[in-house]
Amino acid sequence: MERTDLINDIVKMFFINVCLSYISCRIMNYKVKNINNKIIILGISFFISILYSILIKFVNPISFLLMLYLLYAIVFGYITKIELYKSITITAIAISITYVIYIVSLVIAAITIYLLKFSNDYKSMENFIFIAIYEILLISLLFKNKRFKNGFYFLKRNNKSINVLAYSISLSIIIMFVYNLIHLYINDEVNAILFTFTICIAFVLVMWIQTQITKQYKRNMKDRTIEIQKKEIDEQLKIIEKVKEENLKLAKVIHKYNSRLSALELGIKNVIEQNSKTEFAEELVIILGETKEISKNFSEETTITNNKLPLTNIISIDNMFKYFEQEANKKDINFNLIINESVKPLLEIIDKAKLETLIGDHLKDAIIAVNERENSYKSILAILGVSEDCYEFSVCDTGIEFEIDTLLKLGLEQITTHKDAGGSGIGFMTTFETLKETKASLIIEEYNPNTTNYTKSVTIRFDGKNEYRIYSYRADEIKEKSKTKRIIVEEL
Repeated sequence: MERTDLINDIVKMFFINVCLSYISCRIMNYKVKNINNKIIILGISFFISILYSILIKFVNPISFLLMLYLLYAIVFGYITKIELYKSITITAIAISITYVIYIVSLVIAAITIYLLKFSNDYKSMENFIFIAIYEILLISLLFKNKRFKNGFYFLKRNNKSINVLAYSISLSIIIMFVYNLIHLYINDEVNAILFTFTICIAFVLVMWIQTQITKQYKRNMKDRTIEIQKKEIDEQLKIIEKVKEENLKLAKVIHKYNSRLSALELGIKNVIEQNSKTEFAEELVIILGETKEISKNFSEETTITNNKLPLTNIISIDNMFKYFEQEANKKDINFNLIINESVKPLLEIIDKAKLETLIGDHLKDAIIAVNERENSYKSILAILGVSEDCYEFSVCDTGIEFEIDTLLKLGLEQITTHKDAGGSGIGFMTTFETLKETKASLIIEEYNPNTTNYTKSVTIRFDGKNEYRIYSYRADEIKEKSKTKRIIVEEL
């Protein structure tokens, strides 16, 4: 009888470990194509099952199981060629998911068995079949979810997330502890408390993973936005080159005819002056008028007009954008403006004069930054409207980066990266005062210069949070120098 129980325990444990292996691969979106690797994974799963089932009566089950799963993590890391710390993290999360689903399957199976009036011995293999079926179904449903079907992207990042590791292992230990307790107690009241506690842990785990995936999704959206912007910039560069060619041709035409028209006009004037009393004077005046008309039409037709900027229908703000467009054009900077929503409701959050100051300060800084950087493509993109259900004003530019010391001291003292070019640092001091009054957030994004021509964006988001956030490709470097929690720094 004991031999039969041992075989049953091995089969059950092996099934759980196979589920664990499947989940480990799925959350990394890793496909085991090599047959030898498949054999190794199944082999280590079977080895853990046998060893645990035999020694469970002689050693502490939780501690021993943790040691066995550490061995599994080492093997899994070797097969998938990932770092040990990441392999441990993946294994810990997979353990949590596997055991949570197992406990839920156990409860559903118990209800099914009760309704069908099968044997109440939950240890029997007949009843375990129900648990296995429910576990397989729940795991399948989990990875059919569009958020999870391609794995957990946040685990693929190269930075060593100590928090992810600590939280995952802690949750795994708690869940395995609860699972073991379920086998030690048969009291219904105790089981009910443990089940409720387990559900709470499962909920926390799911919410945490969802938060990580949401963060990664936003990062991917930013990467996608950068990619789109890069393509748009490349297209604009091609258009600019084409326009330059057309301008050159146009300049040659203007040069060819302008002097001749001017000479013709002067010649006719001389003829009129010399023959003002002759019978041809009136005809010459008519010819002169026609010449001037031709010259005027030619000038109008060969003048390149700029596209009009979109309007906010707030005169002072529209004038502000038009002024900075002219200032940018003087320095051969391409200026684009996007207005994606009516701006008037924003004036209920921020005073119009302060909004004008905000716009003026950051557009001025952008022009200085772009002018300071030696780059073939000079561009500023200003966006005013609604994003993520919040009003925001954003300025993207191809200018010089912020110095890290400047980023850390913004809002604390009058500091600027481009002092020699006319920057005073007063703009950001004023900005932080406005942020405090309106509870808006400052969000600075720094892009890797190898991925896009845009180097950074400065966004004022009226979200009521009054945060200072930096998303940067050099986040680790900024974190090393930052000695305060005033700034939320995340990798872009």
